[in-house]
Amino acid sequence: QEILWEYFRPDGTAYAVTPADGMHGRTEVYDREGRVVMTGHGLGDLWRWWTRLMVPSDGDVYLVSDSRFIAEELGLLNDDRIMLMHQMHNPHLKGERRWNSPLEPSYASSLEKIHRFNAINTLTERQRNDLRLRFGDLTQLFVVANPVELVAAPEPRPKRVPFRIVMIARLHPQKQIDHALHAFALVVKELPGARLDIYGDGGLEPNLRTLVAELCV
Repeated sequence: QEILWEYFRPDGTAYAVTPADGMHGRTEVYDREGRVVMTGHGLGDLWRWWTRLMVPSDGDVYLVSDSRFIAEELGLLNDDRIMLMHQMHNPHLKGERRWNSPLEPSYASSLEKIHRFNAINTLTERQRNDLRLRFGDLTQLFVVANPVELVAAPEPRPKRVPFRIVMIARLHPQKQIDHALHAFALVVKELPGARLDIYGDGGLEPNLRTLVAELCV
């Protein structure tokens, strides 16, 4: 049994059907008279069809994607005019996150097809180096860090609080806050007055509070 999502326009006419729980399955788009204007297999066919509608008929086209799922599918457009650039926002490694650590499952498929991309932008030099060690010294690897607007420093400058560290992060496994807590427990053994303030929210808050209590015993 095939489970599909149905999409409707504000006037109630059907617009599209797509796979409900994955990338693969029947995909169709309809005009206002209900005629099929696109049919394909999977979301990739839909994304490529829509992209071809949007780009001009001639001249160079530069596509920038920050979705590892969509970028991989756009790599199958097979159009020499289109330059496909992918911006990475997250670590692509699991575990100890060494260059040869297992790939994050959500990145594995796209990175195994890394030659489909004209450019892959990482946030840090280390991530680019990890990719080079794994896939070779590819010419399409670049570093584009997140921009930060500098704000004026307050005057007079506030006094720093000795032995105080501030951490700002969402409380999510990706941020590995438990690692920070274990590390800071070692700091407190040497500097009992040290303090770590964590600002953020998320589903791990109860677990992290429990860990703090255990480490403070």
